[in-house]
Order: sequence, then C-alpha cells, then structure tokens
Amino acid sequence: MSGVPSWRSRFAWIGLLLAVASPATVGLAVLGARTWGWDPGFALDGLSLTVAPILGLVGGAAGIVALMLWLVPPRGDFRKALAAVLLAALSVAIMARARDVRAAAPPVHDAATDWRDPLTFSPAVMQARGAKAAPVALDPKVDAFSKAPFAGMRVADVNARTCPGALAIIAGESPAQAYARAKAAFAKAGLKAVTDDPAAGRLEASVQTDWFRFRDDVVVRVRAEGPGARIDIRSTGRSAGTDGGSNCKRVTRLRGLMAE
Repeated sequence: MSGVPSWRSRFAWIGLLLAVASPATVGLAVLGARTWGWDPGFALDGLSLTVAPILGLVGGAAGIVALMLWLVPPRGDFRKALAAVLLAALSVAIMARARDVRAAAPPVHDAATDWRDPLTFSPAVMQARGAKAAPVALDPKVDAFSKAPFAGMRVADVNARTCPGALAIIAGESPAQAYARAKAAFAKAGLKAVTDDPAAGRLEASVQTDWFRFRDDVVVRVRAEGPGARIDIRSTGRSAGTDGGSNCKRVTRLRGLMAE
C-alpha cells in the first residue's frame, strides 16, 4: 500500500498467513493420518493440539500489532489485520476446547464391564494389534507419572469413577438369545466382526476413529449366568496414554444398544 512502510504492512500479511496456516495444519494432520499413515498421536497431539495453536497465537499477535499500527498514519491494511485476528482467535478457541476435552479425560485407553474376570482378545486380534501396540493387561494400571489423582491407580478403579456406563448386562434370556442381541448391537454400531463365535459366546471387532485413525479393539463375551445370561464388553486402544474417553463412550454405547 503506497505511503505505508513495508515493514509495517508485513505484519498484516504475516498475521493472516499464520492465521490461515493454523487450521491448515490441522487439515494436513488429518489428511496425513487418514491417507499417508502418519502416527495418530503425532497428528493429533503434535500437530493439531501443539503446532496449530502456536501458529494461531503468533498470527493473532501479528494481526493485533498490525491493528495497533493502523491507528497511526500512514494506515496499513485494516481488513487483512482484522481477518488475521478473527481467524486466529477462532482457530485457537476451537483447539483450546479440544485440548481441554482431551486433558479432562482420564489417562486411560481401556474400558471394560468386568475387571474381576477380565475379557481378553483372541490370538488373531493380538497379532493384528502388533508388537508396538499398548499391552492388553488383565489388571492394567495408570502410569505412575500420570496426572493426579489417577497416577498409579488401577484402570478398574478409574473406570468405576469415570465411566458409569461400563456395566455388565444381566439378561433374562438364554445365552443364544443374548448373543443374537449383542450381534445386532454390533451391526447397529457399524462394527464389522472379525470374530463371530456363538459357541464360545465371543464377538470381536477392530475400529478406527473418524478423524485421526486411532485404532481400538472391541470384544464382547456372552455366557450363562443363573437362569439367564451375562454380557460383558471391553474396548482397548492400541495407542498408549489417554484415548480422550473414546473407549468408555464405545462401551457405553454398545451397552445401550444391547439393552434396548
């Protein structure tokens, strides 16, 4: 813009470019995880919830500086500066909310309805999980260096405190009928069974989250209990650390579908 020193006009451009780069980084992270097989933890925590907010904050700051400089003649590009501030503020607000939701979730990636007799996965599912996946323990514990008050707690106790929907279904019907109910719930939830064994009362599926392609494994166990049947569910992430509550939500949803 004529009459405006170049170093002053650059603030608006820099702010706008960084403000646009912030959501673009999230888009790149999603594309990388979905298309190019990027590690989902890197795509979410590294790029989307760390790099992208930094770009937004710096872009917003540059836009604010450009607005302040606009008050002093000769004036620069008010529209670019304002667009940088507004876009950066929106991007940072959305990502801050996402960070808060993830941080508020307990630091676990496992949810189950029975920890006294824990569900396990078949050899085929364990092989599919791979050597780099988080281990599937019978009595898992939260990392001792994790956030308070969960550090060192049994996941069973964390589930009891934070996942009220993780409860077994006691059905007044035969195990075969309960199994059919569980299988119907799998279909309603969009789960494709990789194990369908009515004789053993076992259903298994592998699931990928929509955005960043975190992969989880689900197992349902149906067996006789008293005059009826008991249905238990376990959903376990392949990535260590927090799952943002996704496995608890999956167990709760499946239980709800099976209880209908």
